[in-house]
Amino acid sequence: MRIEKKGWVLVYKSTGAIVVHNELIRDFRGEAWIVTGGNPPHHSASTGKIWATQLGGEGTRELFPQVFELEWLNTMEGV
Repeated sequence: MRIEKKGWVLVYKSTGAIVVHNELIRDFRGEAWIVTGGNPPHHSASTGKIWATQLGGEGTRELFPQVFELEWLNTMEGV
């Protein structure tokens, strides 16, 4: 199941591939995380946030998508 909310979908910046719920992702340090969701941008200067749990860790954290080379893509733009 892809991660989407309010007309936005979470994708990899470099490829545009869609990120799915519980996907293993890596941060800029190479550390492994499981992505579970997030909140898309609320205005043009915002990047939104994602929710992820570090592999082997406890508790979900809210992080900027750039930490994982991800971004929110507006699927309603131009409609």
